[in-house]
Amino acid sequence: MGDSMAVERETMQVDIVCVGFGPAMGGFLTTLSRNLLREDGTPVVESRAMPGLPPQVICYERADDIAFGVSGVVTRARGIRATFPKLDPAEIPLATPVSHERVVYLLDPVGASRRSLTLRLADRLIRALCRALPYEAHAVSLPYIPPFLRNPSASSCSGSARR
Repeated sequence: MGDSMAVERETMQVDIVCVGFGPAMGGFLTTLSRNLLREDGTPVVESRAMPGLPPQVICYERADDIAFGVSGVVTRARGIRATFPKLDPAEIPLATPVSHERVVYLLDPVGASRRSLTLRLADRLIRALCRALPYEAHAVSLPYIPPFLRNPSASSCSGSARR
């Protein structure tokens, strides 16, 4: 198509554009918003997009619903706890203490991911051997938890005992 078919698009002048709204972005935006204004209500930094106002911030989320981007990864939540020092996890509906850990390799049942040829071949091999492997719901349980994923506060045990 030539330039004669160019589509005119709306624009918005902003200072900061955030893409995705997961836990890390929520913490960043909370910390940012707490520090944009002085106690007297004047901006700490002036917006280039709208002079006289604090920086203009927007967040774009591509998800279909509010739970789409939350992965379920377990975390010690150091950043969240630093941002919200008075946070009571009991007030968060889906927060729960971890009582069981395991690491799984997730397959792509519908072909939506952009996996390398090597991973696509590994997926096929895993599916072919699914009866001999700990395979369930398009995932394979790994027989251990790698050291970088282990909870340092937990007692030291062999990897397979922590599954």
